[in-house]
Amino acid sequence: MQHTYHYNKLVIGHTLDAIIYANKTNSFFIRNSMDGIFPFDEIDDDTDLGSVKYPFSKKRDLFNFLLYDLALKGKVALTDMVETIRINEEEKTLYVITSRSAKIEASYGEIRIFDTDKISSPSFDVKSPKMYRVYDWYNVKSGLKHKHDFLLSGDDFCKKVYFYLSPRFHGNKNRGLKDLAVESILTKKQLHDANYSDSISRLKVISMMHAAGIKGAGNGGGRHLPVKLELNISQCLMI
Repeated sequence: MQHTYHYNKLVIGHTLDAIIYANKTNSFFIRNSMDGIFPFDEIDDDTDLGSVKYPFSKKRDLFNFLLYDLALKGKVALTDMVETIRINEEEKTLYVITSRSAKIEASYGEIRIFDTDKISSPSFDVKSPKMYRVYDWYNVKSGLKHKHDFLLSGDDFCKKVYFYLSPRFHGNKNRGLKDLAVESILTKKQLHDANYSDSISRLKVISMMHAAGIKGAGNGGGRHLPVKLELNISQCLMI
């Protein structure tokens, strides 16, 4: 016999606003996507944290802290196993298919949906996003050592380059060797345009690094090798 869970208050989402609301209302929380929070996104002044002061400046750090706090209270349902969610609003029930092909059935008293990823419901009219945040993560093969934390291009393609201490090198905290991630804001059409591909972003970032005075690895006699980047992974988030 299929067991049916019951959640008095249920929040579905994967953003900082969703986890904050779940904590404030002591709701059960279903995380419907592992995407949504870029590691370098900072908590802005519009984020309503209530009267609580948290020692975090980055959104992802606060999200993980609040998620852990909810999990300790037994309020995080299904962890990261969600594949699809189907909601019947008339009967106040939902059906979840997990990554292990298990089917979970639950009823709820109140539900608050912050993000519709992986959710199907007859009453939803989900509009396609007009813009996308695209992140290309590069391993820097030559040009790791410099003083810059970020670079700005002045337009939406390769809008901002974030430099961070590379985890690829043991004991790098004192060495200061940096990999990078570059953020672009693109339309759906641009996503499929070769002129906005990761190959072109790599060339543009190299040009931006040269303009900022970043040099490749030393090659003796005061000479330097060219700056060299190797794509690690690309991510696309809807706006």
